[in-house]
Amino acid sequence: MTMSKHEIKRALTELRLSGMAATLDTRVLQAQASEQPFLETFCMLLQDELDRRRSRLTDATRCQQKKGRAHKEPHLSWCFLRYGKRHDGKASFRCERKCGP
Repeated sequence: MTMSKHEIKRALTELRLSGMAATLDTRVLQAQASEQPFLETFCMLLQDELDRRRSRLTDATRCQQKKGRAHKEPHLSWCFLRYGKRHDGKASFRCERKCGP
């Protein structure tokens, strides 16, 4: 089965591999120009994805530090059931989310 570059980009984005999707055109042109083997090109695409994820993680950490939340306890969320009765008299349970320590 062959796919167009557009379909490949869409599939990469769907798989949450946006780093690979962003550099796909460049890597394909680079591979064609230098006649690189498939595995070498694929390794470079994987490295692009890893680099993008590392930079996003670094940015997120830096953002949290600016907000002063980096060293505080994380906020947990949990769910508890609330019992009630419906208008027809039958019992009902509802899940409510609470956020906080």
